[in-house]
Amino acid sequence: MANFCPNCGAKLRAGVKFCGSCGQKLSVAQTTQQTINNQQTSAEGIVLKSSAPISDKRLSWAAMGYFACGCAMVVGLIVFAFARENDSDNAILLGAIILIGGLIGIFIVAQMDKDSVDNQLDELRLMKFKFVHDVTADEIFNRLQPALKAVWGEQVTFDRRDEIISVTHGKTIYDIGLNDDGTFIVHWHKSLGNAIFSTDWTYSGMCRKIRTDTAVIAYELQRQFNVDD
Repeated sequence: MANFCPNCGAKLRAGVKFCGSCGQKLSVAQTTQQTINNQQTSAEGIVLKSSAPISDKRLSWAAMGYFACGCAMVVGLIVFAFARENDSDNAILLGAIILIGGLIGIFIVAQMDKDSVDNQLDELRLMKFKFVHDVTADEIFNRLQPALKAVWGEQVTFDRRDEIISVTHGKTIYDIGLNDDGTFIVHWHKSLGNAIFSTDWTYSGMCRKIRTDTAVIAYELQRQFNVDD
């Protein structure tokens, strides 16, 4: 059993009442969300079994890459410092090469990690969740509002543009769109404030939040209309 904060997606210790990462107050139901076997995928779309975050598909070796490059930089500094004390030109050159190689490696891993996050964010926009036919936007709007307010309280706001229901949580907007094949998508995009103030260094945290929010919205919508696998 893995527990995650419904607000920021951070992993939680069992029995905690507040998230140690963002300070979100937690209920008993929110601290028992499952991530194992959370979704069932078929030709009819994805069915979520809980509101746990969508699985993280980032590069599993990214952390190891950062660690290896960091170790290389430390080794390079040690060799460089030792060589200067012993006035060894060859060792100084070797230390400089290792140090620069580690630094370049960190930038390469960071770019590859960012590309992986970008791909995952794009995939989240395209995910099709199983739904029911002949449901109006009014029905979705009326049922989803109380369900999400029970989870996020006053942190969530709603908007309606024709057949598109928009849910804003934090600085991210989620448009719920119905497809003709009986599925729906949760198309995320940044609010103006998020677009201005976010940087590449916040991508991992933003991706975690979007994976969390998308799961909550899709699960609550499916639950309101009794969608199962």
